[in-house]
Amino acid sequence: MACKIASWVTALRLPYFITSLIPPALAVCLLWKEQGSLQADTLSAFGLLLPGCLCMHAATNLFNDYYDTINGVDNPDSIGGSRVVLNGLLSLRDLRLGGIFSYILSFIFFAALSVYTGRLWIMSGWALGFMLSFFYVGPPLAYGYRGWGEAGSFMGMGWLLLFGSYLALGGG
Repeated sequence: MACKIASWVTALRLPYFITSLIPPALAVCLLWKEQGSLQADTLSAFGLLLPGCLCMHAATNLFNDYYDTINGVDNPDSIGGSRVVLNGLLSLRDLRLGGIFSYILSFIFFAALSVYTGRLWIMSGWALGFMLSFFYVGPPLAYGYRGWGEAGSFMGMGWLLLFGSYLALGGG
């Protein structure tokens, strides 16, 4: 059991989740500075936003390994990825199901955030984040394999996460 948990921790690449933590946390800091204090509603909304962002990040990492493996990008001679499939720790099926589960959890957190705040437009931000996440290496776009990966990461993990968090938590 402990070995399986360690395999999932490796596949999720948890140390890199800091990149999904900083922009929403910065948005909260900006709101605090602007408002002079943080409202309980803002903190509650942040409690829904952050796990939604982290679940989206998890799905991104899992599907990245999934498609990199089936497309031959991750192989015994390559550098990068979690290598959990190549090392026999998890199967492609595990990655696919884990990615789907993570997307579903992310959707649930963002839907709850939308309902809680009354800002249903938040789901359009989730949809954009999903597209940037999945189509990074997923078909038919797989823009990460076409030289657009860094730009997509910057948009999704930078601008969308920072400004989307700010707008979702602050109301506009």
